[in-house]
Amino acid sequence: MLDEFGSLASLTLRISQRDFSAKYKGSTLGLLWSVVTPLAMLAVYTFIFTYVFRSTWTGINGTSQYALNIFVGLIFHLQLIETFGASSASIVGNPNYIKKVVFPVGILPLAKVVTIFIHTLISVVVLFIFYAFINNGFFLLGMLNFLIVVILHTLMCLGLAWSIAAVGVYVRDISHALSLFSMLLLFMSPIFYSIEMVPEEFRWIMNFNPNTLFINKGRNALLSGELLSISSVFWIFCVTSLFCFVSYRFFKYLKKGFADVL
Repeated sequence: MLDEFGSLASLTLRISQRDFSAKYKGSTLGLLWSVVTPLAMLAVYTFIFTYVFRSTWTGINGTSQYALNIFVGLIFHLQLIETFGASSASIVGNPNYIKKVVFPVGILPLAKVVTIFIHTLISVVVLFIFYAFINNGFFLLGMLNFLIVVILHTLMCLGLAWSIAAVGVYVRDISHALSLFSMLLLFMSPIFYSIEMVPEEFRWIMNFNPNTLFINKGRNALLSGELLSISSVFWIFCVTSLFCFVSYRFFKYLKKGFADVL
């Protein structure tokens, strides 16, 4: 059993490495695009919301601190929407694995999530450097807590990836629906504002969005010094793990018809 697990893990890493290399193959900047993209988005959004819309954030003074709060939210948002895009095509884009060979197709969405996780970690490193530059030092405990939140968020993304990948085989419109949903999530998540700024009667809508939990937990841990409790980590881990298990079973159930559809 351990040998089988090791083989699957090795195969997953090889596929993830292939996807990672293919993404930047032939580009001049290569891996630097993983740094440039979130920084460019951060610069644009910070300019628009601070200098054009003149938005304010309760308890925050200065553009740099505002940008830091936005950066935290963007990291979780980008990880989620990249999961949407990659997972929706992970099975449809690899029909040969389904039709011609005996292949553990469940690792295709998993490999996509691993690749996205690596990109996310690069953004996290940039965030930590940005944080240290603004605050004249590192908050190591807060950074460790932030990484825990990112890992828990990745578990949720994995559960979504298996479900989206399976449904995407039968419903080809899902990629278009997810593109629209991603745009809605950008403004329905507390990225450019704090949850406290939302009127009380509408907060339930924000709290229904699972990204709200992770953005707030990560932001509080790194920027407000409100470290995670063992109980909150335990319950989030249990819920996300259960979600992954149910999603994988759902994937396996729908997998029976993949060859017929593709």
